[in-house]
Amino acid sequence: MTTFTYVDNLYWLKSKPFLTASADEFIDIIKNQKTIFEVTSNTFTKLYFDIDCQVPMDEYTEQTAIMIENKGKEYLFNALHKDTGIEPNIAMATSHAKEYEKSKEDGSWISKYSVRYFVSNMKATKSSLLNFVKYINKVILVELEDHSFESTWIYEYISPESVDKELFDTSVYDPNRKMRCINSSKPNENRPLILREGSVENTIINGFYDDECVEMIFQEEEKPTTSKSPRSIQDIQKIEDLNILVKLSECWSTDRIENSFDWFRLGWGVANTFGKSKEVEDIC
Repeated sequence: MTTFTYVDNLYWLKSKPFLTASADEFIDIIKNQKTIFEVTSNTFTKLYFDIDCQVPMDEYTEQTAIMIENKGKEYLFNALHKDTGIEPNIAMATSHAKEYEKSKEDGSWISKYSVRYFVSNMKATKSSLLNFVKYINKVILVELEDHSFESTWIYEYISPESVDKELFDTSVYDPNRKMRCINSSKPNENRPLILREGSVENTIINGFYDDECVEMIFQEEEKPTTSKSPRSIQDIQKIEDLNILVKLSECWSTDRIENSFDWFRLGWGVANTFGKSKEVEDIC
């Protein structure tokens, strides 16, 4: 029997065990308790994605919200379908502020709007999922280099707190991440997560997978390698100096080297010029 792990606040002490519930109990808690956060598994989870937006007061309409929801879903559907050949079963939940607030960036009046997507027929480890999120963020930005309004308008609403203005949040995949469930708000906010598409079961990250759920493996993108000399500039200079010393040693007079005083002066001169090292000693 599957056991679900959760907490009822985000200020949970690390020394305190997480709360647990059976599948039926967990569904009941979500439907009837005001605030609950699912502690996501450190092994496999459903694929889940977050978008956080700040919409100016004069632009915040139901139509704007629907455009944001659908654009994010479109990106995910196309990317997952292209990568796997499988049509992702995407559920969706949204969260918006009931009151406007001043933007920390420029002081204008804005409304926070968040969208979370859940893919119930695909699962992955968090590290693998994070690889995919980084990949899709990069691909979207590359594809939008034409800067046409029809493509880039959604970036006007991405939260200033987002790293590099990435569309999908990369900060929600750390170990034991606590993700709010349906009907729950973040601390000090009256902004509950509301089901938009799918069922409550679809929005549970640690279970209630579709019968034909496939395991996804997203490899970390290989970092480009740069051609690098096997030796540093200092090493190359050292080799050149030693070559000069070798050539000088071939010019030394045997008669003068037999004179200890001349040999002593030569040694100090070499040491002062080329430094003291095993390689210099071998040449001299």
